Amino acid sequence: MQVHFGKKEFGFFPQTYCLPYDSKLLKRAFEDGSTKQKWIVKPVRSYGFGHSKYFAKIAYL
Repeated sequence: MQVHFGKKEFGFFPQTYCLPYDSKLLKRAFEDGSTKQKWIVKPVRSYGFGHSKYFAKIAYL
């Protein structure tokens, strides 16, 4: 949707990473970002937030 309509209309979608494939991209984004960032990890085949993990340091991943 962002590609088609632009970030002005659909800028609320978070950047996502598929691990382990995107590990380097995630680490770079984590290191370049604010210290107040919060991250969500969802296990494979999970839905909703019941099994999600929240972390603020990449070491917790």
